Amino acid sequence: SAGYTDATGNLRAAHDAATVRCGVYWRMPTDAEWTELRENCEWEWTTAYGANSVDGYIVYKKKANGEYTTADTHIFLPAAGYYNAAKRQAGGLYGHYWSSNIKDKDIEKAWRVLINSSKVERSGQYRYCGLSVRPIYVP
Repeated sequence: SAGYTDATGNLRAAHDAATVRCGVYWRMPTDAEWTELRENCEWEWTTAYGANSVDGYIVYKKKANGEYTTADTHIFLPAAGYYNAAKRQAGGLYGHYWSSNIKDKDIEKAWRVLINSSKVERSGQYRYCGLSVRPIYVP
């Protein structure tokens, strides 16, 4: 992995877009963290989130008793599309979010989460594409 990743397969801080852009207390989520979010949360597609009526998923955390939290405890993942060759693609229809893990030891690809109105799935993507980053705060 040519020094881009650490022993666990995560991007080193110098190659983590969230750390580079937001500072040392921020990082991109790992593939395992995205899997936990996909499998243990309630995902609700909306076409009218916020004042600008943005399309995307509202993601609710599950409580210990198995119920989902109220609307005030959630994150929103917009369907922001992606950039390829400096052109925005599929905005409003799809969201693509990077993880910090290289896909199967192939330094050219990383794991991502792909969302649209009918699915939330994990797949690999070439790292040169401009996908969204959802930083995680790590104190």
